[in-house]
Amino acid sequence: MKQTTGILFILLSFACGCANIVTPSGGEKDETPPVIDTIFPPNNSLFFNAREIEIHFKEYFQATDIFNQLVISPPLAESPDIKVKGKKLILKFNSSLRDSTTYTINFGESIKDITEGNVLENFTYVFSTGSYIDSLQISGQMADAFTGVNIEKGYAVLYPVTNDSSFLKEKPYYFAKTDKGGNFQIHNIKEGTYNLYGIEDQNFNFFYDLPNERIAFLDSALVIDSTINNIKLNIFSEDKIKQHFLGAKSYRYGQSKISFNKNAEDVSIQYSGEQNDKGFFEKNSTGDSITFWHPDPYLDKHTFTIRYDTTDTIINVAVKSIHKDSSMAQFKNTFKSNAMPVKRGTGQSNLFAGWDLNKTIQISFVNPLESIDTAGILVTEDSTKQQLLPVLTIDSNDRRRVFVMYQWKPSVRYSIHMQSGSMTDIFGLYNDSATFFIETKEIEDYGTIKLNIVNKTNEQIILQFMKNDQSIISERIITDEIAPPITYNYLLPETYLLRAIIDKNKNKKWDTGDYEKKIQPEQVIFYDESLASKANWEIEIEWNITLK
Repeated sequence: MKQTTGILFILLSFACGCANIVTPSGGEKDETPPVIDTIFPPNNSLFFNAREIEIHFKEYFQATDIFNQLVISPPLAESPDIKVKGKKLILKFNSSLRDSTTYTINFGESIKDITEGNVLENFTYVFSTGSYIDSLQISGQMADAFTGVNIEKGYAVLYPVTNDSSFLKEKPYYFAKTDKGGNFQIHNIKEGTYNLYGIEDQNFNFFYDLPNERIAFLDSALVIDSTINNIKLNIFSEDKIKQHFLGAKSYRYGQSKISFNKNAEDVSIQYSGEQNDKGFFEKNSTGDSITFWHPDPYLDKHTFTIRYDTTDTIINVAVKSIHKDSSMAQFKNTFKSNAMPVKRGTGQSNLFAGWDLNKTIQISFVNPLESIDTAGILVTEDSTKQQLLPVLTIDSNDRRRVFVMYQWKPSVRYSIHMQSGSMTDIFGLYNDSATFFIETKEIEDYGTIKLNIVNKTNEQIILQFMKNDQSIISERIITDEIAPPITYNYLLPETYLLRAIIDKNKNKKWDTGDYEKKIQPEQVIFYDESLASKANWEIEIEWNITLK
């Protein structure tokens, strides 16, 4: 289970003067888009047989990128001619229109005012060459498949079911832009069977054609013979970027850094240089940079064999090492915390008040550690002078960090003393003595949330308890239908969230989707409400998790 780590640091404050640069005041900014005065033939005309459409505006305007923005449904054999003449836009058809057919002309974001570029959004001209206008519609919501955040300015695009490749090659028959709440509505649809997609269109061409664009799709086609509401489009980024080796360099003695363009989880790196039975690798938080450490600081070079991708690309790299200075580098350690240091007299400048009871002390170092003499780390409860036995561990993911874990009591001050030589790094350097103090919060400062889980999905679940910004506080795997009750203690008075990831492939992480293979991202379910923790208060909830 993941636990939140408190990080102790000594905060140095610097006073500085700041100058704010502001836009000169010149009255209120014009945010009004162009206003239509008249349209001929009128919008929603029946038995339409005109060759031109004239749209008169009450002000001068600009038609930006209109040939790419304009979407006509059903598509015409030839694109129309479009010109702007004064305050008038004229659209002239160059091909015949079908009999008894409803046409929609969506102008996208092309119509703007001249001064501020305010867009006339959602302007659609509709007409029928027959006696009625198609009136079917669909509506729904687009959201991020993982975070659940609603997507603003995304596009829901609709294509008749012919072949699936039309989505990648042709403009949509119908489309709608999502509002701030991720909501969309598509109107004037002809009865039929359609494929619905969601895209974040970065280049505004209505195609899913850029690596930084995101996509959503449904598992089956929509049979539209009546109004359909509450469609959910879960948008995601595909993992289509190929792995590339960017380079390797030594920035200091005993260390080389190997960089990639993306997370290197499927990359194999082997050290093949001198003393190859020594040395180790560590990844950064994003996984795209891997640092190699070797305890011999006098090696001339570090040599690696790198393998990745399905073709088994092999790269041999030799990195020239930077030798250690003749003057031994100083062993440095840092205590860090999210609490503020409070000076309490001589010798107590390293006192951290307001220490959270659920935090683990972390001590950070410049170099990876080789060993800890636990007898040299003394943790004492100040009021009783009782020496405690905390759990001391070197972080397996980053050997430059040591965790000091203990069940801290409320309203107690503790001293943490590191004796000289109690920690030794891989280069044989050791620490000087240092003492720090923490002062814990009162128990009344915290709330408690008790959770009863009923897993009705028949799948493995990754349960995440998070802050309101979706930073993870605790994570655990749920496999049983009735999980043991879970208690979240020592919660500050904040808002919290619960997220359940349906881990179908049981790899203990969320996996994105693949449009080409028609694989949806793993389903993510949020508890219906945010959870408000109150000081000195306990709440209990039950969550029946079912597939949607």
